[in-house]
Amino acid sequence: GNLHTCGIHPDQTIACWGDDSFNQSNVPEGQYTAVAAGSFHTCGLRTDQTIRCWGYNGNGESNPPSGGFTAIDAQGSRSCGLRTDQTIRCWGWSSSRQPDAPAVPYIDLAAGSDHSCGLRTDRTIHCWGSNGEGQASPPQGQFTAISAGSLNTCGIRTDLTLECWGKSSSEQTKLSGDRFQGISAGRWHTCGVLVSHRIQCWGLNANEQADTAPWYFNTVSTGGGHSCGLTPNLLIECWGHSASGATDAPDSRFNQAVSGYLHGCGLRTTRVVECWGNNDHGQADARGSRFEAIAAGSFHSCGVRENESIVCWGDNSNGQADAPQGRFTAVSAGMWHSCGVGIDKSLWCWGSTSSLLRSEQ
Repeated sequence: GNLHTCGIHPDQTIACWGDDSFNQSNVPEGQYTAVAAGSFHTCGLRTDQTIRCWGYNGNGESNPPSGGFTAIDAQGSRSCGLRTDQTIRCWGWSSSRQPDAPAVPYIDLAAGSDHSCGLRTDRTIHCWGSNGEGQASPPQGQFTAISAGSLNTCGIRTDLTLECWGKSSSEQTKLSGDRFQGISAGRWHTCGVLVSHRIQCWGLNANEQADTAPWYFNTVSTGGGHSCGLTPNLLIECWGHSASGATDAPDSRFNQAVSGYLHGCGLRTTRVVECWGNNDHGQADARGSRFEAIAAGSFHSCGVRENESIVCWGDNSNGQADAPQGRFTAVSAGMWHSCGVGIDKSLWCWGSTSSLLRSEQ
């Protein structure tokens, strides 16, 4: 917890120690199979699969629902449990920004500032979270790729045409009749990789971040006021706002390039991560050794390691860098939250609401 810790004895009783200002370390009698500690409350999963919570209850975080559960988690002032029917139930402090992900299997995901979208196994898109500009209201149809910006979202349909929705104050959701193989929705501008491997960008161009770059690209990634792309010869080329060093990509060979608000990261062909640009929050201090995939949020970064675990670094003011344990195939980082796709195609999100949310198949 925030200032307390709990553990389960071999006889299935729980012991807690540390701060007990709200009785969060005062464990009720009984036998338990799991325990989870929030900031000032604690929850335990009893052997009869019911949940018991104790400690601070100012937000209802210690009032669990009835019924049978197989797993529990508590963070901040919120608690969640996985029911025996594989549905999720959460209680305690909540925010409209990041409610629970829909309980369906996913193959890809995209985290925006205050919303998220997932690409289902049937190729349809489902979004959740803040929807004040329609950014979480995707069109019907089948898609091959998705990307979430600040208040906008884009997807590539199976016929390789582009569809964007949400806020378009800078024409960042302007539709193009061309065919695309890659897309990146930024905060105020959007870039796509055409099937010809040329780049097409639109939206705010105050720092030339939406200029048409002269190179051929395999992928593109948009940041706050800059853009970066990975060329066919595996070099990273960047353009746009350069004051923070976000466009100063190393002269090396990479398998992936991602852009944060004022920083960038690349996954070398040796599978080592290198980051550059603004580092006020430690977002450019890559952790770990070898990775399979990386993602850059506004002020934090995440990566999927070779052992399929996720590690994040940088700003953690909303828990966006507190990656859950487990095995993952993909990761995406937004402004205040992060999401990952598990090896079982379930979706996990953390940060923003100070809660750990999971979508089961």
